[in-house]
Amino acid sequence: MNGTDVDQQIQELLQHFTLLRDERGIFSRWYELVVTHRVHGKLAHDARLVAAMERHRLTNLLTFNKPDFERFSAIHALSPDDILAGVMPV
Repeated sequence: MNGTDVDQQIQELLQHFTLLRDERGIFSRWYELVVTHRVHGKLAHDARLVAAMERHRLTNLLTFNKPDFERFSAIHALSPDDILAGVMPV
């Protein structure tokens, strides 16, 4: 795949999704989450995603790793199986 192909694929994705800013306020919320929930290692990336979701007032997350997000009460994590089973976000 060359650079032109990659650019074209990215441009197609941008037509379907809204990008949200990576704001300064995310860090302070991330810090609170990792301390409160004693998050460390790779799970710190999940906490950062949750902090960004909170900052942008998003509550639903589609993920293959639903158990990794159960500690965060501010969001509702759904798996693809949940969607197929008709589970609706809160």
